[in-house]
Amino acid sequence: MPVASPFAPSIDQTIYSLESSFDSTGKFFAISGSKPASTTQSHHEILVDRPTVFRNLRVYVTAKPDISESIQIFLIVNDVQLSLMVAINATTTLNAWESDVTDTVTCLPGDRVCFQVVPSGTSPTATIQTVTMTRETQ
Repeated sequence: MPVASPFAPSIDQTIYSLESSFDSTGKFFAISGSKPASTTQSHHEILVDRPTVFRNLRVYVTAKPDISESIQIFLIVNDVQLSLMVAINATTTLNAWESDVTDTVTCLPGDRVCFQVVPSGTSPTATIQTVTMTRETQ
Protein backbone atom coordinates (compact mmCIF):
# COMPACT_ATOMS: atom_id res chain seq x y z
CA MET A 1 0.00 0.00 0.00
CA PRO A 2 1.41 3.43 -0.90
CA VAL A 3 2.35 5.79 1.92
CA ALA A 4 1.54 9.48 2.11
CA SER A 5 4.15 11.78 0.63
CA PRO A 6 6.79 12.78 3.19
CA PHE A 7 7.73 15.92 1.23
CA ALA A 8 7.62 19.42 2.55
CA PRO A 9 7.16 22.11 -0.11
CA SER A 10 10.68 22.43 -1.55
CA ILE A 11 12.58 22.10 -4.78
CA ASP A 12 15.65 20.27 -6.14
CA GLN A 13 15.47 17.48 -3.61
CA THR A 14 17.82 14.50 -3.63
CA ILE A 15 15.38 11.65 -3.87
CA TYR A 16 17.58 8.60 -4.09
CA SER A 17 21.10 8.51 -2.74
CA LEU A 18 21.99 4.84 -2.45
CA GLU A 19 24.65 3.54 -4.86
CA SER A 20 22.60 1.03 -6.79
CA SER A 21 23.25 -1.26 -9.73
CA PHE A 22 20.47 -2.03 -12.18
CA ASP A 23 20.44 -4.94 -14.58
CA SER A 24 18.20 -6.75 -17.04
CA THR A 25 15.54 -7.60 -14.42
CA GLY A 26 14.08 -4.08 -14.28
CA LYS A 27 13.17 -2.59 -10.92
CA PHE A 28 11.18 0.08 -9.10
CA PHE A 29 12.35 2.56 -6.49
CA ALA A 30 10.71 5.28 -4.42
CA ILE A 31 10.90 9.00 -5.08
CA SER A 32 11.93 9.49 -1.45
CA GLY A 33 14.57 7.86 0.73
CA SER A 34 17.16 5.21 0.04
CA LYS A 35 15.20 1.97 0.23
CA PRO A 36 16.81 -0.63 -2.07
CA ALA A 37 15.11 -1.02 -5.44
CA SER A 38 13.02 -4.14 -6.04
CA THR A 39 10.72 -5.72 -8.60
CA THR A 40 7.56 -4.93 -6.57
CA GLN A 41 6.11 -1.57 -7.62
CA SER A 42 3.68 -1.21 -4.71
CA HIS A 43 6.57 -1.32 -2.20
CA HIS A 44 7.90 1.95 -3.58
CA GLU A 45 4.82 4.03 -4.39
CA ILE A 46 4.23 7.32 -2.60
CA LEU A 47 0.83 9.04 -2.48
CA VAL A 48 0.89 12.66 -3.60
CA ASP A 49 -0.86 14.75 -0.96
CA ARG A 50 -1.20 18.08 -2.84
CA PRO A 51 -1.00 19.30 -6.44
CA THR A 52 2.64 18.80 -7.48
CA VAL A 53 4.75 19.39 -10.57
CA PHE A 54 7.83 17.19 -11.08
CA ARG A 55 10.61 18.28 -13.47
CA ASN A 56 14.41 18.37 -13.95
CA LEU A 57 15.08 14.67 -13.40
CA ARG A 58 18.84 14.15 -12.98
CA VAL A 59 20.75 10.88 -12.51
CA TYR A 60 24.43 10.62 -11.53
CA VAL A 61 25.91 7.65 -13.42
CA THR A 62 28.97 5.69 -12.24
CA ALA A 63 28.70 2.66 -14.60
CA LYS A 64 26.97 2.34 -17.97
CA PRO A 65 25.72 -0.40 -20.31
CA ASP A 66 27.60 -1.72 -23.33
CA ILE A 67 26.88 -0.78 -26.96
CA SER A 68 23.32 -1.63 -28.12
CA GLU A 69 22.06 -1.81 -24.52
CA SER A 70 20.37 0.83 -22.39
CA ILE A 71 18.58 1.43 -19.15
CA GLN A 72 15.84 4.04 -18.85
CA ILE A 73 14.55 5.53 -15.62
CA PHE A 74 10.93 6.69 -15.83
CA LEU A 75 8.67 8.53 -13.42
CA ILE A 76 5.59 6.30 -13.01
CA VAL A 77 2.24 7.87 -12.05
CA ASN A 78 -0.73 5.58 -11.38
CA ASP A 79 1.01 2.67 -13.15
CA VAL A 80 1.81 4.69 -16.32
CA GLN A 81 5.31 5.51 -17.63
CA LEU A 82 5.44 9.23 -18.36
CA SER A 83 7.70 11.40 -20.49
CA LEU A 84 9.92 12.46 -17.57
CA MET A 85 12.78 9.99 -18.00
CA VAL A 86 16.53 9.59 -18.32
CA ALA A 87 18.26 7.10 -20.63
CA ILE A 88 21.64 5.59 -19.78
CA ASN A 89 23.52 3.96 -22.67
CA ALA A 90 27.01 3.35 -24.05
CA THR A 91 27.45 7.04 -24.94
CA THR A 92 26.62 8.21 -21.42
CA THR A 93 29.50 10.03 -19.72
CA LEU A 94 30.69 8.27 -16.56
CA ASN A 95 30.81 10.11 -13.23
CA ALA A 96 28.49 12.76 -14.62
CA TRP A 97 24.82 13.75 -14.62
CA GLU A 98 22.32 12.61 -17.24
CA SER A 99 19.14 14.67 -17.17
CA ASP A 100 15.71 15.45 -18.56
CA VAL A 101 15.24 19.19 -18.15
CA THR A 102 12.52 19.45 -20.81
CA ASP A 103 9.59 17.36 -19.60
CA THR A 104 7.27 18.04 -16.66
CA VAL A 105 4.66 15.89 -14.94
CA THR A 106 1.73 17.29 -12.95
CA CYS A 107 0.22 15.13 -10.20
CA LEU A 108 -2.93 15.54 -8.13
CA PRO A 109 -3.66 14.44 -4.55
CA GLY A 110 -4.08 10.68 -4.41
CA ASP A 111 -1.81 9.95 -7.39
CA ARG A 112 0.68 7.10 -6.80
CA VAL A 113 4.24 7.84 -7.91
CA CYS A 114 7.55 5.97 -8.07
CA PHE A 115 10.41 5.33 -10.50
CA GLN A 116 10.76 2.39 -12.85
CA VAL A 117 14.03 1.17 -14.34
CA VAL A 118 13.48 -0.35 -17.79
CA PRO A 119 16.35 -2.33 -19.36
CA SER A 120 16.82 -2.90 -23.09
CA GLY A 121 19.24 -5.29 -24.73
CA THR A 122 20.75 -8.66 -23.82
CA SER A 123 22.06 -7.95 -20.32
CA PRO A 124 22.44 -4.22 -19.67
CA THR A 125 23.85 -3.00 -16.38
CA ALA A 126 24.26 0.50 -15.01
CA THR A 127 25.06 2.00 -11.64
CA ILE A 128 23.58 5.24 -10.41
CA GLN A 129 24.71 7.06 -7.32
CA THR A 130 22.15 9.85 -6.90
CA VAL A 131 18.82 10.87 -8.39
CA THR A 132 17.49 14.41 -8.00
CA MET A 133 14.28 15.99 -9.25
CA THR A 134 12.64 19.38 -8.85
CA ARG A 135 9.29 19.12 -7.09
CA GLU A 136 6.97 22.12 -6.83
CA THR A 137 3.86 21.87 -4.69
CA GLN A 138 0.91 24.21 -4.97
